[in-house]
Amino acid sequence: DAKEKLWRSLLEQARAERRTGEAGQRHRALEAITRAAAIRPSPELRHEALAALVLPDVRFVPLWTNPYPVFVTAFSPSLTRFAVASPNSGRLKVFRAEDAREEIVFSAVGGLAQRFHFSPDERYLAASYSTRSNVVWETATQRPVLSWGPGVHSEFTPDSRRLLAADDSGLLRCVSLPDGRELWRRQASPHLWVPRVQPQQKYFAMHGDEERSVELRNLESGELVRTLAHSSPLGTLTWSRDGKYLVVGVENGWMYAWEVDSEAEPESWKGHDDNVVALAFAPAGEWLAS
Repeated sequence: DAKEKLWRSLLEQARAERRTGEAGQRHRALEAITRAAAIRPSPELRHEALAALVLPDVRFVPLWTNPYPVFVTAFSPSLTRFAVASPNSGRLKVFRAEDAREEIVFSAVGGLAQRFHFSPDERYLAASYSTRSNVVWETATQRPVLSWGPGVHSEFTPDSRRLLAADDSGLLRCVSLPDGRELWRRQASPHLWVPRVQPQQKYFAMHGDEERSVELRNLESGELVRTLAHSSPLGTLTWSRDGKYLVVGVENGWMYAWEVDSEAEPESWKGHDDNVVALAFAPAGEWLAS
């Protein structure tokens, strides 16, 4: 009869959805199973439900819609909060990811926030503004704990107790948080303005757009340890979880794994036909995605 045909159709739909390999596969399969079970429960539906439940899946659930054009957003490391720059007021706002409730508002400082990122412990938010000023905000008090002039990039250390800040001239400073005390300053190449700190906080790497070299520096003093040269301008880099390797991807598709405490040449391989734009290690460290 018609109900039995619908039941069979929903069962086949659930099986088909489960095999798509697309976002929503688990949710759509379970929806079809739920509708079929309302007509007639069966062992077949139970088996399909078990097979669907183990599938990895993702689906879009709208929590917040911007009331104004938003060009820059940043999630906190825990993914429990996200920050948004207001293009009208110049203020930075932080929302709770769970329900998009507004939690924090940082005051305007005379320009629009163009880049910002949280510290690993989420105690601070560093922001660069269109006026070329830079501010580190304390999230609990919404007060600025550090500010400096024209700069290109900043990086928190993994323990969130220090900040590396590079300006346009290549001057690199390491400051203590939250007191803003300068620990050291060094003159680096003005073309190398992006610092990346090793997880173990012994070294940091400096790189920049269109440059073929990376400077490996000591985090405690800022002194240059080694310059790492490559065959093509840099695309991106990342540290291994144990800090043993610095992996660099370049524009011609090659990747280089430098063992930072060794003078040996890097392991290298061609992974792409074009620029390597992103690198990330798996949490356990045995896999590298590019």
